[in-house]
Amino acid sequence: MRLAAQAREYIKQGRFKEADPILQKALAMDPGCASATYLRGILLYRQDQLAGARKAFEATLAVTPDHVPTLNNLAIVLYQQKQVPAALNQYDRA
Repeated sequence: MRLAAQAREYIKQGRFKEADPILQKALAMDPGCASATYLRGILLYRQDQLAGARKAFEATLAVTPDHVPTLNNLAIVLYQQKQVPAALNQYDRA
């Protein structure tokens, strides 16, 4: 969790190159860490890597199925991937 918090600050500051290795280390230590997985999705989304962001958000939902920010962000990614019905479903769940 400490690494995820540090990565969160870097992401807020737009320092994606610094955040990425920290998140990779956090996920190597605990692959099921929902916070690190969610932040990885945010990082990938901010770098316009929609497919990777989608996978990260879906992995987060596997651990925490009702996490509203993840549902919302997944809906945004799906909409940008022109999957409107799936996006609307995620918005409804959120």
